[in-house]
Amino acid sequence: GRLYTSGSHGRGKESDLCEALRCLGQALHTLEDFPAHSNYCELALIDIHQKENRSESRIFPHVGTRTKLKLENGRFVPAPYEERDYVWPLVTGTFGGVDFLHSVLGEANDHFTQSEVDEMNNALQTAEQLTKGSGGGSSRDRGLSLLVK
Repeated sequence: GRLYTSGSHGRGKESDLCEALRCLGQALHTLEDFPAHSNYCELALIDIHQKENRSESRIFPHVGTRTKLKLENGRFVPAPYEERDYVWPLVTGTFGGVDFLHSVLGEANDHFTQSEVDEMNNALQTAEQLTKGSGGGSSRDRGLSLLVK
């Protein structure tokens, strides 16, 4: 680390420090993505539950119900559904609906121009006025109706 940020003679460049911090951020993001986009946390919770309670866990492992695998001599062998000597497979690369929406909304937020924001505000105001004009109920009802549209 110090050689990368300070150079071999102790006189580091600002650009080297920025690159080191960028690489650190990228590495930390990768570490964050593993539990966020895999079923690792669910598998850990299932394992803890089974060891503590000696019973089947109701935690969903985010894989098919018949994907349990049995370990024999370090190799995975498909296990019959009823067997208890199994492990669930670790899967990565999952990107669920909530993640997708957060990503899309985050991207949209990054790319909105002021004119697009103004246009959206005008559309919301128009919808609110139409709702008020139609004899809408409470402000809560109006807000819910705006969300539904």
